[in-house]
Parts: sequence; C-alpha cells; structure tokens
Amino acid sequence: MYVRIIPLPQIWFFLINGRVAQPGRAATLYVESRAVQIPPPSYYDFEYKISMTQKNIIFTNEPKLSEYEAHKIFNERRLKLFPLIKEFISSHSFFKNTDTSVTFFSRGVGSIVSRITTPENSYVLKVPLSLKFAEGEAEFFSVWTKENIKVPKVYESGKIGEHQYILMEYIDIQTLQEKYSEQELIEKEIYVELGSILRKLHKPQANGFGRMVNNNPEFDSFEEWLKGEEMGDRIQYSKDKGLLTEELVPFDSLISILVEYVKKNSQSTYCHTDFGVHNIFATDPYTIFDPNPRFNVGYFDLGRALLMGATKETSIENEQLLKGYFEENLYDKKVIHAFIVLNGYYKVPDWHKKKNIDFIEGFQRYLSKRRWLLQ
Repeated sequence: MYVRIIPLPQIWFFLINGRVAQPGRAATLYVESRAVQIPPPSYYDFEYKISMTQKNIIFTNEPKLSEYEAHKIFNERRLKLFPLIKEFISSHSFFKNTDTSVTFFSRGVGSIVSRITTPENSYVLKVPLSLKFAEGEAEFFSVWTKENIKVPKVYESGKIGEHQYILMEYIDIQTLQEKYSEQELIEKEIYVELGSILRKLHKPQANGFGRMVNNNPEFDSFEEWLKGEEMGDRIQYSKDKGLLTEELVPFDSLISILVEYVKKNSQSTYCHTDFGVHNIFATDPYTIFDPNPRFNVGYFDLGRALLMGATKETSIENEQLLKGYFEENLYDKKVIHAFIVLNGYYKVPDWHKKKNIDFIEGFQRYLSKRRWLLQ
C-alpha cells in the first residue's frame, strides 16, 4: 500500500494514493498503533511505501488443568492467569510486532509453561502458580552459570499480576530420560556424570535454608526450616496417615543424625531439589533445567536425587550417582540414608494424594531393610 502526505499549515493530511503538496518536511504516521517515521521528501512527487501486514499472535491451546483434587487451587489460578498471560505475550516487545505462536505444555503441576515461537526465535515462558514462594530460578541459574554449568539462557524475569515469571530460551532437544532407556543410562554410566554435575551445583555457598523470600533464604537455621510450614506439615501428614511409622523410622534418632551433621557442616548451598534425567537436556555438555530452588546442605539435594532409586528393589543408578558425587572420597552411609529418609517425608504426602501406592510401598520396603542404620 502507498501512503502520500500533504503537509499544510497547522494540519497534516494523509492520503492514500494522493500527492505531496509541499516537499522538505518530515512526519510520523501511526499505522495500527505503530509509529512509522516518514523522511522529508526530496522531490515534489514523494512516494513512501509502508507495510500494512497484520501481525498475528496465535494461541494453539490453553493450559491443561490437573486431574487431582489436591491441585484444585492451582487449577483455579490457571484459569485466572490465562488471560493475563495472553495479554503479557500480546503486548511484549519481543512478540507484538511479529507473527507469534504460543503453545502451552501439559507437563508441570506447579507452573504454567508455554513455548513462544517467532520467525526468528523460540522462547519458554514459565509462570509458577504459587503466590508466596516462587522466587529463585533465575537467580540460581545465574549462580550455576558462574560454575560453568550449562543452564537455559534467561532473557528476563518479573511478575505477571501477582505471579513471578521467567522468560528463557527454548531448547529443542530431548531430555536424557527421553533419549535413553534406563538400561542405556546405566550402561553408559550417565548417572556417574550426573553425580559429578550435582557436586558442582553444590559448590557455591549460601547463607540460610528453605525457599527464597525477597531474595533471601527463608530461615537462618536448618532446625528452623525443619519446623517450618513446608517441611513440618509434610512430616506431620506422613505420621497422621500412618505412612511412615515409628516401626519404619525411629524419628527422634533420624532428627538427631541430621541436626548433628548440619552443625558440623553448616554451610548451605543452592539446591536443585528435582535433579534427575527428566530435567536434564541431552546437549553437550548437559543442560540443567527446571529446578525447585531451595537453600540447604548439599546432602539434602543428594538425598532427593537418590529417593526414587530407593523405591526400587535394587538401584544401580543410585550406586553410580554416589560414585560420581563422591569420586574416591569416603562418606557416611548413615547420614546419606538419613537425608534420603527426610526427602521421603517430603515426597510421601504427594505420592499419597496422587495414589502412587507403588512408590510408597517400595519406599516402605527400603526403610524396613535399613531401620538399623538410624538406631
């Protein structure tokens, strides 16, 4: 489409296929709310071509709701957030002036995660559903990058409504879980590599425990964190439901072992808290993503990584993970077991609410065979 300009005293007339009445002036023409700078015409019959193509933002689906009753409040937040996310993407400078496609992933209970694709690039927008404790992912990525650990590039982070968000690069490659079978992961000793990476994640030092609140750890001490809402409520749930009984776990002895260890090794670090083949892209080197950011001692994070293996009869992956984490160094099996059990108290309530009975029964068998370690 061709736009011609007629400048008159006091007033600009913009005519389609008209003529320029006077050379030597410049103007700004607003087309579809976008400013287009018109240079001063150098000849009487100046002609300026402006692209009038409409830019489309297409949402291919909507965020998937969880099927579990326990996630009802998160489903309500998903429904409220969807129009806010649409508005955020539609008005964002990265996307508003280019053709854009948005697809929401089905995975992820605690966040709304979408892939945003433009002709030039692809992005991931992650919006945690929690209102209180959703900070930390961008900050943890920044810390780990300094340790030469590969993580997704973060473009920005901030808030959509009351919710935190992080906008980062989309990595179009399989996870280790998708690329390899369990047997291949073991045969290639990939878990040994992962143990070494997890050790590197724990190299940076922090001061405090728990979730990130206003850019700082939630608690000053390990014992305060144990008694806090996040951990304390889960411990009580497992006791009240009879899922982790005194016959399986001598609780006072467990706490004594944990507290004694942390007193001697009080330095906390940056914990992934969901480290595993499902959250690692098969890039070279591997890319670590989707942490559940927590401040704690490294053994807590190691215990979480070992927990799923503890639900099985045998776990070669756990043996390899420990080999990679400690290399040739000795370690206290009692303490490692205690941190696995502590993570069990954290995860068992989730398994129970989702009716993952196999996980619970497998973990109970593990505890029954190793009760002597806590005595």
